[in-house]
This record gives sequence, C-alpha cells and structure tokens, in this order.
Amino acid sequence: MKNNQVFIFLMVITLFLFSCGNENNVDHKKLLEQAYKFNDINTAIIAAQCLYLENPENNNYALDTLVNLYDIKKAYFTISKLYEKEAGKITKYSTLMHVALAQNSIGRISESIATLEQMKKKFPEKELHINYELARGQYAKKEKEKCIILLEKILTDPKANQEKISIFFGGNQYQNIDYLSAANNMMGIIFLEEKKWDQAESYFKKALEGNPKFQLAKNNYELLKKAKEKEISN
Repeated sequence: MKNNQVFIFLMVITLFLFSCGNENNVDHKKLLEQAYKFNDINTAIIAAQCLYLENPENNNYALDTLVNLYDIKKAYFTISKLYEKEAGKITKYSTLMHVALAQNSIGRISESIATLEQMKKKFPEKELHINYELARGQYAKKEKEKCIILLEKILTDPKANQEKISIFFGGNQYQNIDYLSAANNMMGIIFLEEKKWDQAESYFKKALEGNPKFQLAKNNYELLKKAKEKEISN
C-alpha cells in the first residue's frame, strides 16, 4: 500500500513539474512541502526553483530553501554561483553560513572569509561561531598568525565553554563540542605543525579537560606523541 501511495505521489509530482514555468496555476510551495515530507530532495529543488521563478525579485523564502537543499546535496559550487547572482537578497544567518562554508569547501577561501566578515557586521550576536569559521578559513590560507588571533578571541569569550559546534572527525562522524575545547584543539594543531611540542601538548590537554570524549583532540594528541617519539628516536 505504501509503495502505491509513493508511486501515485510521484505521478502527481511529474504532472506538477511539467507545468513549472507555464501558465498553469500550480502551488509550488505546497509541492515543495510535500517533497520535503517524502524526503524527495530532487523534486524539492525543482519546486523551489519554480517558486523562485514566479517572483525572482522578492522571494527570499525560495532562495533560502534552495541554498539549504543544495547544501543537503553537497552542491557547493551551485551555492557559490547562486550567491554571486543573488548576494543582496540572501540575508538569513543560517543561509549565509551555508554560503560561506560552501565557498570554503570548493577552495574559494578568500570569498568565504569575505562573506564571514560581512556576517560579523550584521550578526554581532553570532561572533563566536563566525570567529571559529574565520579561524578555519585563515588556517586554510596558511595565515597562522591571523588564525591564532581569532582563536585567542574565542578562548577569552565567556560563552565559549557553553555554546557548541559540530566537529567533523573522520568518515561521516561528527561531535558537538564546546567552542573552548574546539579552539584549544585548533591551537594545538598549529603548534604541532610547528613542532612546538610543549605548547601543542598544553592545548590538546586543555581541549580534553573540557571534553574528555573529544575524539579529534584525542587523535591529534596521539599524533603529537608519535611525532615526539619519532624525533627522539632520530
């Protein structure tokens, strides 16, 4: 029965999509909601595109939805191109953050940093999150001094041990980690790369003191131990 319902729904979707851009009176917002309900991301994207085309000059909802859907599909280049075209119309914080992270993911680091800097002016209450993503961007650009300045701001922020960010640590695995531990871990990575073992160890220990189950910090601490052992053996 369930399979039949899905088949009927898909047939209805096909008829709806055929009318996109035509004069037929199609409720694309309702279609979008139904596609979400069935977790049909491809159909949802087409419905959102149709919704946007109905009123491209004033349709922030469709733009926000498109960026979110493209993010789910990991279509980062498409997000970047859409932002180039519609930058002035995308104003929602979560949508702009999707844009900045998409730009970072495709190697457009300078563009990502520029987007984040603009967001910092518009959303001062989100400075903690923005500073962390800026630090990641500066690290990717090998601007370690700028990265350290941003991380130090996080380390002195009174909210850093309360608010959390999702940290990727391999495979398809993420952990929600407080910003204080995340910043300490990134500082440890910087000093590990510079072979400043004592400073690196201090930061990794601080990261693990704040969150003993922080897997990425554990992994990095083990890398530090091996690097020190290798240097001693040589």
